[in-house]
Amino acid sequence: MNEQKYNLDQSLAELDKLVDLSAKETDKTACEALAEKARTIYEQYPESEDIALRYARILFNLSVEQENVEDLLNTTKEVKQIFDSFKHSEDIALHYTRTLANLSFEQENVEDLLNTTKEVKQIFDSFKHSEDIALHYAMALANLSFEQENVEDLLNTVNSVKQIFDSFKHSESIALHYAMALVNLSAKQDQVEDLLKTSKAVKQIFEQFKDSEDIALQYAMVLYNLSNRQNDIKERKKTISDLEALTLKFQHSENIVLQYAMALVNLSVEQDNVEERLNTVNEVKQIFDSFKHSESIALRYAMALVNLSAKQDNVEDRLNTVNEVKQIFDSFKHS
Repeated sequence: MNEQKYNLDQSLAELDKLVDLSAKETDKTACEALAEKARTIYEQYPESEDIALRYARILFNLSVEQENVEDLLNTTKEVKQIFDSFKHSEDIALHYTRTLANLSFEQENVEDLLNTTKEVKQIFDSFKHSEDIALHYAMALANLSFEQENVEDLLNTVNSVKQIFDSFKHSESIALHYAMALVNLSAKQDQVEDLLKTSKAVKQIFEQFKDSEDIALQYAMVLYNLSNRQNDIKERKKTISDLEALTLKFQHSENIVLQYAMALVNLSVEQDNVEERLNTVNEVKQIFDSFKHSESIALRYAMALVNLSAKQDNVEDRLNTVNEVKQIFDSFKHS
């Protein structure tokens, strides 16, 4: 074995150790030190794809620990330089898209997010068969949709995610990010008819992945957003009954149950009949009784009780309601 080959093998072995260490390391400074060691080795063998791939993996692992956008940008630029040297490498392309997705998660400026998603799209266009790269493109688009305010822009983003999902319909992870983008769209839609279309799209995703609690949560969120816009009480109750069905399937999910509780509180505001409002409050109480540790659900129960008290003419009934709110407060006053 010649000296150069031996040194290359040693370098690969050392990088393998650095890859393992960086994957386990949660301290950003320590990760940066590992990345610096890897960079020194990479610079000795800039034409080695094996070396380059390991360096890209370490930089990706570093990006996981970085929260500062400027730091993430610098790491992303490092991975881009590697990718620019090995554009044919799907593995390196994947780690570049993963790093870009991490960057997009921390970006709040829509223009910056657009630039990041465009960069991911270019990679995706070169490796359209790669489900992993497609997933990270979907993730970046979902992150973009979270920051977009304009409904038309949101629709364009959602349609981009839909195209990815249409190519990888079996992927639960891509389906989840499509559902997330649709939920972000629903949060900005004012028209009930538009919200109905969006909720139907999420429902179709949920029906394909009925056992996915994460997708079920997105469906619950879009149903809550829909119910919030429905002025017709009958239509709102139907939407809330769909939410109730979800909570029965995922009774252990505090996040899904919270959406149901929030919808019930908003319903109680619209109910003028004290008896009907009391029934709604009792439904929220049942939720609270199952999640007594949840401050978020306790808050919704208290809000429902306050709404009830506003309609109670009987002083004794109102006192009972006030005492119930006090009990909730006493349970969480030290938290």
